Amino acid sequence: MGFVPIRLLPLFGLVFFQTTVASNSSIENAKINDITADICIIGGGSTGTYAGIKLKDEGKKVAIVERDDHLGGHIGTLYVDGKPVDYGVQGFFNTETTLKYFKRLNVSHEPLLPASLENHYIDFRTGKKVKFDGNAINVTAALLLYSATVSKFRGIADGSFNLPDRVPDELLMPFGEFIDRYKLQGALPITWTFAHGSGNMLAAPTLYVLQLFGQPHINALFRGYVRAKRGTAEVYKKAAEVLGSDVIYNSRIIKVTRSEQGVVVLLRNCSSPWFLLFATLKGFDIDNRERSLFPAMAVDKSIMSEFVKNSGLPETSNIINLDPTKPAQLPQMPFVWHLDFMGVPGYHTIKIVGDSELSESEAKQLILGGIDRMGAAGTFPIKRPELAAWGRHIPLTLAVSNKAIRGGFYRDLYALQGHKNTFYTGLSFCSDYSTLLWDFTNKVLERMNL
Repeated sequence: MGFVPIRLLPLFGLVFFQTTVASNSSIENAKINDITADICIIGGGSTGTYAGIKLKDEGKKVAIVERDDHLGGHIGTLYVDGKPVDYGVQGFFNTETTLKYFKRLNVSHEPLLPASLENHYIDFRTGKKVKFDGNAINVTAALLLYSATVSKFRGIADGSFNLPDRVPDELLMPFGEFIDRYKLQGALPITWTFAHGSGNMLAAPTLYVLQLFGQPHINALFRGYVRAKRGTAEVYKKAAEVLGSDVIYNSRIIKVTRSEQGVVVLLRNCSSPWFLLFATLKGFDIDNRERSLFPAMAVDKSIMSEFVKNSGLPETSNIINLDPTKPAQLPQMPFVWHLDFMGVPGYHTIKIVGDSELSESEAKQLILGGIDRMGAAGTFPIKRPELAAWGRHIPLTLAVSNKAIRGGFYRDLYALQGHKNTFYTGLSFCSDYSTLLWDFTNKVLERMNL
């Protein structure tokens, strides 16, 4: 497909959500269409879409550059006989920010409740059942102790990385040591439920585990979660209707030039594949200050989500993977986390956690191999499972070394806000939960003072 490059100028601020790079191609003699906007938003995921709606409501002209043909980022909603089943983002914190946003978009919501409380604990290596002590009273008591312990880290209580100059040693120690130091072993099951995306959780730095299940997440758990009645995809469908032509779909960035006068973004609009680039920022006119920070962020973990149907698994039960040979029975990467019943008979959602090198075929083998072993062990009357839907969420986390954190990496990263007409939000700057990202984005937009 040919070039349809677009030049946006002048841009008085660039809300920089995600970097992209296109394949090398000549743009000579291409037709250039000029678009003038107040703000260019890179990426129409959770934060980009939210910022676009808020800025448009404030009377600003926005231009959202989106790589796909739809908004939403990590969402995934499958409609089975008209019933929505979310296999990406499933719920949102029940806060004023969420409810106000849903009301703005005219999205009906309801409490997010588990479709089933019946769990089977299975060793996916053998396909056999595993004993598990999940006493609800003990878990609740452990969760209260966990909450009291993590509440002392006030700089991350809103999901951000506002760390003191001397970062507490506890935040950088392996999470397993943190658990042992404060005798929080009873909280591991509930922590694992929310922080499984940390991969080998007990070995991960405590900071990154708390970014997946820390004080704001505990507060949200006590308040309860909400979901969109017509599925998470409905949120972004309604947002797309509001934003209209302000979203430039199927587009990739060729070049960004920033100055005190504004920002010029040259785009290629096409339907060919994109390549996400988080290390070198090719195509962006980054300076030495930015160059010293961005390459340090590594794609740490990814999640693949799947639907399996007609598997022979108990239709109204959840299947939870445990490894009795490992500490706390937590499986090691790559692993299948859960097969969850979502209220539609015959279907289970699946999450697979691995590093960025885990291929789609390897992930699917983890699923099908585990299910086959359940059948071979006589645990369940397995049939011929079908994989019905697929989604890959990468990166799930972006991390830096303990040395970089001690050296003030996040302090310096946050200090980039406003540098060269560029402002930032997204998972590198805040915990990757929609409501926390929206709250963080609100603060960034206030700082832009448009």
